[in-house]
Amino acid sequence: MIVVLTATEAAYGAVRALLPDLSLHETPAGTLFEVSGSVALGLTGTGNHAAAALTERAIAEFSPAAVFFVGEAGPLRSWLEPGDVVVATKIYAYEGGREDASGFQARPRAWEAPHRLEQLARHVARSFTGARVEFQPIAAGEVLLAPGAALEGRLHAVYNDAVAVDMESAGLAGAGHLHDATPTLTVRGIGTAAPAAAFALAVIAALPSSGARTGHVIKNIVSGDVNGVVVQAGVVQGNVIVHREHDDFAAAVTAAARSGVVDEVTFARVMLALHDPRPGPVLRELLADHPDLLGLL
Repeated sequence: MIVVLTATEAAYGAVRALLPDLSLHETPAGTLFEVSGSVALGLTGTGNHAAAALTERAIAEFSPAAVFFVGEAGPLRSWLEPGDVVVATKIYAYEGGREDASGFQARPRAWEAPHRLEQLARHVARSFTGARVEFQPIAAGEVLLAPGAALEGRLHAVYNDAVAVDMESAGLAGAGHLHDATPTLTVRGIGTAAPAAAFALAVIAALPSSGARTGHVIKNIVSGDVNGVVVQAGVVQGNVIVHREHDDFAAAVTAAARSGVVDEVTFARVMLALHDPRPGPVLRELLADHPDLLGLL
């Protein structure tokens, strides 16, 4: 399971529009998620505190393999343009500090992006045509920053490598830090969440389809099931060999996406559908205009 969190209804809608066959999932405390195959989508509301609380709740509920935060960010660099995507390589919680007669001395917290997840995102970005994707630090605080505000100058002076600012990423990173086995990644669109949603789902589609993991460690699993091995009670470690009957089909769809025959949104949906136990009906609907690809099923 992968969790995708958003702070606003606009970002939620951008992700939701890309997910087929949604079903409602309610936690014991009443928090609602919508689930599509291996993806659970949730809304945190704005602010780092809300993001931290809902990230913690999502991890406890789903034991996900990763948590993504998708939404918009404000640019701190003039070369960022509306529609660009920023993947956070580092998150600064910029409001930490000390204030005295001499002024403000920053005492930030910072979290690096998980190496494996960042590496996978960079790999996906090399063939992603939906937007320009930048891998840069992001600053996060509780202040809604307007252009020209005095705080913008402090961010430039103290957090000089941060290229964008948001209000939730520090909460996500802080909560994820408490769970060693749950990597978190922030994916933000400049001015709009739609390209960030498409890129995040492309990364999710490229993730291995191993299942939930807590508890026992299970090694050297061999499976002939297209969906990999789903172990509700353990971590899968060691050499995992999965023989997929749809490998040729997935390779063909990937090639079609890279050549522009299949658009990025359809590609992401197809890759997600391959994680479902019975992907056939969804795939036939998504690729109705591509009988050559459907012939490989």
